[in-house]
Amino acid sequence: MGSSGERFHEIIPSSSDSILTAQQTSTTYARAKHAFKGRNNDELSFRKGDVITVTQQLEGGWWEGTLHSYTGWFPSDYVNIISQSERFLRSRSNAPAMLNGDGPSSGRTKETPLFSSDTSRQAYREQVMKSFLEAELKYVDSVTKFNDDTLAKIKDSKKISEKDFQVLAGNLQLLITHQRELLCDIKEAAEKDATNARIGGLLLKAAPNLRHLLRVYCQNHPKAVDLILRNKNLYEEILNEIDYHLKDLISGLSRPFRHLETYPSMLNELERGMHEAHPDRGDTQRAAAVFRDIANYCGSLRKQKEMQLELLTSGSIDGLSSEELKKLGEILYMSIVSVDDVKASTEEELSCDR
Repeated sequence: MGSSGERFHEIIPSSSDSILTAQQTSTTYARAKHAFKGRNNDELSFRKGDVITVTQQLEGGWWEGTLHSYTGWFPSDYVNIISQSERFLRSRSNAPAMLNGDGPSSGRTKETPLFSSDTSRQAYREQVMKSFLEAELKYVDSVTKFNDDTLAKIKDSKKISEKDFQVLAGNLQLLITHQRELLCDIKEAAEKDATNARIGGLLLKAAPNLRHLLRVYCQNHPKAVDLILRNKNLYEEILNEIDYHLKDLISGLSRPFRHLETYPSMLNELERGMHEAHPDRGDTQRAAAVFRDIANYCGSLRKQKEMQLELLTSGSIDGLSSEELKKLGEILYMSIVSVDDVKASTEEELSCDR
């Protein structure tokens, strides 16, 4: 399927009003009439004859389904829907020949669904959702308080310039606004219908904007910490006046990307509590992968910026002092490359903005 998440969120509603799940109607199963090998990581591969639990049936030729605990998209003309009568006949043919182990069957059979409902699993999902909402609210409230209280008081002290404050705060206010809007959407969906709430879909839809905001924040974060440490005495003086500690200031600035790392595990736990036919199962799997990628990306970006700052302040490039390096502007990219030199196997490659 081309670009996975963004395309689907243009055509799939974020709420579950128009989608019936296994709890509302009988689960739909399909048998593969042809083998299919997915080319993208959001597509479902299967062999001829495999039975797929259908999670979403969309117009346009692509359906979503689950096979061997993995949920993905596949062409609908590669499968045939298994009718209720065929499922019932299959359950009759698979019925045990003995009842209670002490005599022949009386001929009565009980229809056995291909996937039975698990009340404890639904209860587990609801508990995960409750814990997630509580953690999100706690995070949003704490980072809002940090921004509106601690950072605002530092600014109001008039002891640092507006330019330095912009480095210190970065785009935290924009990040908070986005997180609060996301929390409201998730809370509304959960309150409307906890069983069918599409948390994974909401997070997947929010991921591109969140990734951009976190990229900007993580690029700036090492500069903010460097600014504090270079002016440690000044910041300690300001913080003493508002009864705050330097280590808490630095810790508060790192809270956004530390919170980011909690999303993949939460989404994995949420998926564990889902029925195979839940329409949010695929988006939940994809969201876990997307947020894991964002967390890794932001971690690498921060390390890159930390190394760049260290290089600029140390002046460790032969022939260039620290001051001369700074005159070249901000380092845009730095990496380790191999060179054809018997005396040195690596050298640092720099790209500056001037």
